[in-house]
Amino acid sequence: GAEVREMNLSQLIYETWSSPPNINSDVIALNQKIALSQIENLFNKFNFESMKNEIFSIEESFDFIDEGIQINGRFDLVTKKNDKVEIIDFKSGSHNKEQHKKYDNQLKFYSYCFEKKHNIKPYKLSVIYLNDSSKIFSDTNFVNSEIKSNFLNISKKIDNQKFEATPGNHCKDCAFRNNCEFKA
Repeated sequence: GAEVREMNLSQLIYETWSSPPNINSDVIALNQKIALSQIENLFNKFNFESMKNEIFSIEESFDFIDEGIQINGRFDLVTKKNDKVEIIDFKSGSHNKEQHKKYDNQLKFYSYCFEKKHNIKPYKLSVIYLNDSSKIFSDTNFVNSEIKSNFLNISKKIDNQKFEATPGNHCKDCAFRNNCEFKA
């Protein structure tokens, strides 16, 4: 994504939005509308107005092959200030310590993917929970080889169909849906 300056939020959404090529344009438009509403609410709640000029990308897709494994997903919001990148992930629920551990791993994975795509290691990883408007930071002191080892192990389990499925709206975007009993 390109760094964005002096734009209103709707322009920001529409000009920096990145979706996989196989997504229907009506779905993209609906997602953009939802994202705009959520981001406007958050800008008002967290006084993000001053952060507008720091937005690097919104809903930026990533898609690459690593160790023969197709990796894809998207970053909800990436900001950049003074060459320092923060990845912000939005969750619809409220902060829960047990659930946040899973999100912490997800953010570390996003950090790995962002660095692979942009050759920049994020200095800050955070989750904003929309229900209680809390912002929780994740540790950035980790080694990428640990993250890579983790996703390689997960990938092997998925290939061997030895995983616990968690069906939901995310299934349609899952690269491994063909290996799952809940095919979307």
